[in-house]
Amino acid sequence: LSYRQLHIMSGSSVNEGSPIPMLTIDRDRSSKPEGSKIYMDLQMYAQCCKHDVDSPDFARFMDEEDPMKAYRERFHIPINRNFRFVAPELVALGDCCTYLCGNSLGLPAKESLTMLEKVSSSWSHLGIYSQFEGEFSGVNCDGKCEKLLVPILGALEDEISVMSSLTVNLHIAMTRFYRPNGVRCKILIEDHAFPSDIYMAKSQLGLHGLDESNLIQLKPDPETQLLSTQIILDYLLDHGHEISVMLLPGVQYYTGQCLDMELITSIAHERGIVMGWDLAHAVGNVPLHLHDWGVDFACWCSYKYLNSGPGGVGGLFIHEKHFNAPDLSIKGWWGNHISTRFSMKPDMEPAPGASAMKISTPPLHLIAIHYASLMLFHQAGMENIQRKQRLLTGYLEVLIRTYNEKTSCPKRVVSILTPEHPSERGAQLSLQFGVPASEVHSLLEKRGVICDLRKPSVVRIAPVPFYNTFTDVYNFMLHLKHCLSSLASS
Repeated sequence: LSYRQLHIMSGSSVNEGSPIPMLTIDRDRSSKPEGSKIYMDLQMYAQCCKHDVDSPDFARFMDEEDPMKAYRERFHIPINRNFRFVAPELVALGDCCTYLCGNSLGLPAKESLTMLEKVSSSWSHLGIYSQFEGEFSGVNCDGKCEKLLVPILGALEDEISVMSSLTVNLHIAMTRFYRPNGVRCKILIEDHAFPSDIYMAKSQLGLHGLDESNLIQLKPDPETQLLSTQIILDYLLDHGHEISVMLLPGVQYYTGQCLDMELITSIAHERGIVMGWDLAHAVGNVPLHLHDWGVDFACWCSYKYLNSGPGGVGGLFIHEKHFNAPDLSIKGWWGNHISTRFSMKPDMEPAPGASAMKISTPPLHLIAIHYASLMLFHQAGMENIQRKQRLLTGYLEVLIRTYNEKTSCPKRVVSILTPEHPSERGAQLSLQFGVPASEVHSLLEKRGVICDLRKPSVVRIAPVPFYNTFTDVYNFMLHLKHCLSSLASS
């Protein structure tokens, strides 16, 4: 039975040849796992194929029927023997590792490395003329990426600028949007923001002669460790008139929580606040509609879910409503209009839209990697990517909850810090344990599971739709059981 046949059996209408609507997300539905569409889909598939959901046969069935299964072969997957910490008595060294760390660093697409070779060849054969000639010349390489980012970001092409890196772009955006004026002089971020965002905000205050008392770090709920929209609303009702810029993460790096960007942006604007988003863990991972949401600015990196390499080129979004406003941000020559960029005039003729924010010559090799990876997103389609993402992460959640129901030892229980509802998370689940997370992580590494530890107590697991399989998720859970059993009995 295929996904399509199973979906028809469930009473849904599916046109032949159309994408299979495996998941529908209702934001108002109860967040209880037994009430979620994903949970019901997985249980329905298990019943129809006559395999338990926590069996290897079920994982293999899901992999065989996966419409995106061919994409895994287009990526380089590390093998176990590449890692010094893998124990040969526990896993076969010649097998692929269980790589679940795409939230930290995505794996390279084979096409990306081919593209890198092409631009290197062009450089070696043409020298300076490689900037102007060939399939992927330097003068327009960034623009090719911007076209491909339109459906990923939900933005107009002119609102996107491929440039620099995440923190640099945040600084550039803040030089334009952070204009402290009287009592409205504060910057609001979250209490557990990624450190680089904190450093950026503090330095922006310092550039305006303001001390750190003007940085508001909003604390999450102490019990759930999540930053709810209600917490943000309650604070802004009393203090919104003091906030100049609010910068929040689309997906929080530690908890994996996806914030309600549309609603929070609307709330900020009602209070006269400029709304910016750090999309490091959101871009290529969760649905984005930056233009329709009216987001003022957003910045992101490309080396996580966009699979564009360590230190890959970043990006900046500026909503078109700001295009005609006075632009007091810092400038550089690549922000010139492409038709006059090489005229070397003393006065700048700005490029249209967000491209006017560009500073320097784009890094051709990094952008070549980025372009090839974005082409895979273009070929697969964001709806299909996000559909599989919800199933993969939903499957991981179901396996964890099924395991918890069968264990009676508190030390073996796995807690999920990330919200249950699919609209409130992306690929990542942040896990906590009744034993030290560092010890769990160490034992997982010995078994060839590549994931990351975030202190004080979280192991982050992120199955990525392009190259992860349901068998990867099943194998992770199998290894985790062994690790917890070993630690609980020691």
